[in-house]
Amino acid sequence: MMKTCFIKDQDFPVFIKNVIASENLIGPIAKQNKFVFDKLDNPEELRLDYDVTILPPKKYFFPPSQKLIEFDGEKYHDCIDPKKIILFGVHFYDIKSLDMTDYLFTEGKTDMNYMANRDAATIIGSNIQNVSERAFWGCIGREVKPKGHDGFITRLKDGSGYVYEIISHKGESLLTYGIFRDATEDEISAATRVNEEIMLECEARLPFPTDQLAERVRAEFNNEELWNELAEGCFSCGTCNTVCPTCYCFDVHDQWNLDQKSGSRNRYWDACLTSEFAKVSLGAGSSENFRSTRGERFRHRIMRKAVYLNDKLGGPACVGCGRCSTSCTADIADPARVYNKIMELEKEAEVAAQRSQNIFMPKQAMILRAHQATATERHFTLKMADGSSVHFEPGQILEVSLFGYGEIPIGYASSPTRTRTFDIVVRAVGRVSKALNKLDVGDSMFVRGPLGHGFPMEKLRSQNILIIAGGIGLCPTRSLIQYIMDRRDEFGKFTLFYGTRSPSERMFLDDLIDWHKSPDIDFFETVDTAEDSWDGNIGVITTLFEKSKLPSDTRVIICGPPVMYKFVIRELDKAGIPHDNIYVDLERRMKCGIGKCGHCQINDKYVCKDGPVFPFSEVEDLEEAL
Repeated sequence: MMKTCFIKDQDFPVFIKNVIASENLIGPIAKQNKFVFDKLDNPEELRLDYDVTILPPKKYFFPPSQKLIEFDGEKYHDCIDPKKIILFGVHFYDIKSLDMTDYLFTEGKTDMNYMANRDAATIIGSNIQNVSERAFWGCIGREVKPKGHDGFITRLKDGSGYVYEIISHKGESLLTYGIFRDATEDEISAATRVNEEIMLECEARLPFPTDQLAERVRAEFNNEELWNELAEGCFSCGTCNTVCPTCYCFDVHDQWNLDQKSGSRNRYWDACLTSEFAKVSLGAGSSENFRSTRGERFRHRIMRKAVYLNDKLGGPACVGCGRCSTSCTADIADPARVYNKIMELEKEAEVAAQRSQNIFMPKQAMILRAHQATATERHFTLKMADGSSVHFEPGQILEVSLFGYGEIPIGYASSPTRTRTFDIVVRAVGRVSKALNKLDVGDSMFVRGPLGHGFPMEKLRSQNILIIAGGIGLCPTRSLIQYIMDRRDEFGKFTLFYGTRSPSERMFLDDLIDWHKSPDIDFFETVDTAEDSWDGNIGVITTLFEKSKLPSDTRVIICGPPVMYKFVIRELDKAGIPHDNIYVDLERRMKCGIGKCGHCQINDKYVCKDGPVFPFSEVEDLEEAL
């Protein structure tokens, strides 16, 4: 069921009042300068402008203390007694966390002490209006979508009212309490923009895709020095576990009543950071602790969040709410701090390895596919002969060679998300490139790389993107295009301008068809000179600016023939795009690829080492740059 309704702002308090009168309504309310989920007694208490609550909503389904069994002598019974509630105003990251606990409590044998409460609840999400200081939900696990809610309400920025997306019959039942009508297309679009734009306001504290985390964190399991350093200052209090929306560890204890005959068996939230969590009694007053040090316990928590549950949950068991960071007395619990530290270790190891290598020694790559893309361009898909993965950033280059012919620089033409293979396109213009273009499937060529600096991914994530590619400039930008399409939720509005001299010079024809059809990209093409079969735009690439209105905060990538740059930048100036938001991919002769030979030097910069991608503001005043 998918239906979208609208309620006016002035009618919303009456709607909430009616729900309170008939239902057990739980929502975010203020507690001094913080927020908690609690029962609402009047509409004025509801604070949909909250940033994050102290405890997550899991407390209504998996309470901190929960009776499992009541007993009296040898008589006993379960205590499953669900209460119908409406949990209103849940942010999407907390919905995702409930999806995770739903799965974990139903995996194998279902825990009805949890699921009975969960099934009795109606979950209504709401848009985020304010971002908490330590949140990083904008950049972690974005491939995992919230799904366990019954409706989602979005307050429009113009204050006119709320768009209500109905997802289930439970969500639809709330319509009887308010004055709703069908939402218009404009209202639905406005709600979509609200939820997209808030993602851009959450600071991107993880400048890398989160699907790389599990492999890297797992690789550091035995790095005892690292975990002891990260856990330094930890009080082993377990607060980070207590406030976490995806932690679900518990302990079970029996409790006597005063008659010493009756009582209850209760479960309580437990925390893997506490010193006794993994402690086992051996009898005779001795014990063994399988995680006796703070570093071991800290490691276990991070492994649980970033590694152990990923296959089950489809991503990390961390939703980026930031509760653990704000609640930690020692200020060490922030997962983003840990993840960034571990990724930095990998970079340091790569740098150390590179320093000990022969910088001119290439590696063999095998041709898996070869396709004549145009009359002069040949498209190759390669894999490393030794079977190793290929790690690079979109926009970086590699030196490609054949012994006896020489070596030439070429940009990667595929995304690093496809780590076992990579694409290049070779234009047959010289001795080396003509020899390469004679190769076919099963042949080998030799590569050095990745080299240089690619597109600044940490500055592009969560932003609106425009790529302007002219001619063969689509090849290096295809790496970025595929990257964005593979991780579409990590970016804002995505627009692509592509221009060639004629239709016969267009590259990646299958991609062009897919991009025209895809709702995830606004794709515009033009040719300088048309042929009879061409029914698209005719004119230079700057004519495409008439097709799309660019927000002034758009990040722009330009790659193409040098003559194109000044005309494109003139149009960007008219659109109010700051030069700091423009990135240019420069082309020079790059013989060594490491800033030694001098061929690509521009003033004090080397295109192969400092580029080939530069912020326009960094090179616009450099003689010979453009």
